[in-house]
Amino acid sequence: MRTPIASQNAAYLASKKGLDIVNAVSSALKNATFDKQQVLVQSDDSSVLSKFKDNPSYKRVMFLNERMGNVPRKTAEEIIKYAEAVNIPKSSVIEVYSSFLYRLTNVVKELKEANITVFVRNLKNEYTSLAFDYWSDPNVEIATYIQTAKVDGIFTDFPATSSRFISKSFKSQCLSSSKQTIISVATSQD
Repeated sequence: MRTPIASQNAAYLASKKGLDIVNAVSSALKNATFDKQQVLVQSDDSSVLSKFKDNPSYKRVMFLNERMGNVPRKTAEEIIKYAEAVNIPKSSVIEVYSSFLYRLTNVVKELKEANITVFVRNLKNEYTSLAFDYWSDPNVEIATYIQTAKVDGIFTDFPATSSRFISKSFKSQCLSSSKQTIISVATSQD
């Protein structure tokens, strides 16, 4: 089981407000015995991620805000210093033009070549967030990112949809030999 923990504003809170969110989160995880299972610790700040480096059960996830068209080798090497995974917007993986799928980027391939786990976000159920090629079906979108784009996992705001997707019928069709992770989280980002 994986437990996601987001610490987006930890650096700001430490420097401007004197609040040590990193130690508070670490203590809470230890007290809740989450330090014994894999925990995804996500931040957009490399110094915050560095503080979680010593616990091998914590998988550090770099939250990348901006859309990327490619990942130069030097960028991937910089990411791997601080994180084992990235959480990128879905527009970095599949480009959409006039509400139609346009093309698959090389971002996932380039990150995986650098041995970085790739999560994509935020998959939603609303018709307006789905390209026409998904036939208004969020399950088709999930399958596209997992089967075609080969992401390692997704972040979605809709746990019921992701649960239905990983149910036996979808699992046998789409996930039979893969090791992808679907993480349902409520977020206000994106």
